Amino acid sequence: MKSIWIYNASRESYITKNAHRADKFWRRLIGLMWRGSVPMDYGFAIKPCRQVHTMNMKFTIDVVYLNKAGVVIAVDYEFEPWRFGKNIKDSYEVIEFQTGFVGSQLTVGDVIVIENVE
Repeated sequence: MKSIWIYNASRESYITKNAHRADKFWRRLIGLMWRGSVPMDYGFAIKPCRQVHTMNMKFTIDVVYLNKAGVVIAVDYEFEPWRFGKNIKDSYEVIEFQTGFVGSQLTVGDVIVIENVE
């Protein structure tokens, strides 16, 4: 997995510098399954992705859907374990956060920049 920083260009602030991106099939499929929890400020980006599931998850997440330009096009708050999410047609990437972290840090229409950390 690749380490990334997640920046909200619309608000000129970092959402988190504690994140990873999964861009290979198996990492995207496994995602956050079987983890007991993640740190509150942890972000998990999945690319490409139009729909998520929370099978075998043990905690609730907030899911942020981005289009190819990095614009937030939808947010699912308090997405519970053992569910299948909506298929968001124009979604290109999603970012999963533990419920409660994202809160007021972004909204639909914000531009998110994902920076690779080497």
